[in-house]
Amino acid sequence: ELRSAFVSIGKILSSKKYISLNFNSNQLVGEHIYTVICILKNNGFTNIKSIPIKNVSCNSKNYLFEVEQIRINGASSFDIGDTFLDNVNIIISYHDKMEIKSHLM
Repeated sequence: ELRSAFVSIGKILSSKKYISLNFNSNQLVGEHIYTVICILKNNGFTNIKSIPIKNVSCNSKNYLFEVEQIRINGASSFDIGDTFLDNVNIIISYHDKMEIKSHLM
């Protein structure tokens, strides 16, 4: 039974997939959110979440769906060649339309 436990652990460890980045954080910041998500998914990442920053209006300096920050495993800076598990936690913050509050009732 102990031997089968080690075999099971070995299968779990060998099933982990590591991905080496072919881009850095600066290359993705400022791009469109959907482009960034496609790049990350095409590279094999599976745990991607996006968070809107609702601050885009007519006078905004930011563009709609522009990526502000990408955090991989909590870090906002990463380089080409950095390696992560395919299911590492990735959070993308991007600019979205400001919510307009109506004063009409």
